Amino acid sequence: NIILISLVVVQIFHPFYNFFHKTLQSKGFATFLSIIIVLIFFIVPLTFIIILATNEIQTLLSSTHILDNLGEIKKSIEAGLDIINKTLSALSSFDINAIIKNLNGSEQIVNQILTISRDILTVGGGILFNIFLFILSLVYLFPSYENLGEALSKVSPLDDKLDLLLFKKFKDTLKGVIRGSFLVAILQA
Repeated sequence: NIILISLVVVQIFHPFYNFFHKTLQSKGFATFLSIIIVLIFFIVPLTFIIILATNEIQTLLSSTHILDNLGEIKKSIEAGLDIINKTLSALSSFDINAIIKNLNGSEQIVNQILTISRDILTVGGGILFNIFLFILSLVYLFPSYENLGEALSKVSPLDDKLDLLLFKKFKDTLKGVIRGSFLVAILQA
């Protein structure tokens, strides 16, 4: 999936690469600048969306005071259990400390927070790994995009003319889909 997405991105941003390559006469620097432009086009909107989502979560938590309510419930349960414990201790040698430990809701909350944190770190690690593969694919695809059909024809078991025709059709189809999507988006807007 990452390689296919990289191919689509290279098709979209290849004019930038061609411009940088013609003006700077360096494939490496043209690739670097093209990748910076791609990342800006992806990172800026993604950062904006993450900031909006974070603000919405903070607004939700501050307006409902969920954590404050849980803390107050825990305190009232502990106070009630202390009263019961003192009463039962006065009547007999029965100790309710074991029951208090079992009913302590803070351990469950901590376990839930740890589970959520683990899931966030797992997803974050996966996202970082995919971004690394995406950038690595771009590094190799930008300079070799014009000759990619010939390179694929060397590894493909099909006839070389057929491979070149398939790659040309892929590029033409991709261009048509991208142009059509932008046209439909403009018309809908």
